[in-house]
Amino acid sequence: MIEERGATPLLKLLEHVGGWPVASKSWNESSWNLNTQLALLNTMYNNREIIDVTVNIDSKDSSMFVLQVDQPTLGLPSRDYYYYENGHYEKAFEAYLGFMITTAMLVRMDMNLTEDYDFVFKEMEAVLLLETDIAAASASAEERVHETELYVSYKVKEMQQNFNITVSGYIRHKHRIVDG
Repeated sequence: MIEERGATPLLKLLEHVGGWPVASKSWNESSWNLNTQLALLNTMYNNREIIDVTVNIDSKDSSMFVLQVDQPTLGLPSRDYYYYENGHYEKAFEAYLGFMITTAMLVRMDMNLTEDYDFVFKEMEAVLLLETDIAAASASAEERVHETELYVSYKVKEMQQNFNITVSGYIRHKHRIVDG
């Protein structure tokens, strides 16, 4: 089935989520909105990039549902992989960058774009640097042991104001937002 469909499902997905700059003939950044795209990836594809937003039962009041906002899962197994010392994790880091480049090159080929390895390398390196910055801002596994210390409660309006996030975009229509 994979051979029969080829890249068509992936190309349709990319089109649906607004494209991919590294694999686009005419990327238009001004018509792209990060908040909208993150919400779409989260609600339609269960893909949580940059932030992880889910609706869960409140750990302090099981009669309530809350919008839980957390740090994302990174592309590499843990934040430690982004800060390797003395060769520790260096091969995994380099292999990950290679995987990113190969994936972008294959998608460009399927979209009938020129190879342009230098462009792809620079773009994927920038993505990896962004992931590295996100890893640096993320709490370590040791810092995440006590859930009660991570619990911070905000009203929807406070979240939207303090974090410049449109909360309603992150939850499916079956959930109702109550700001009381």
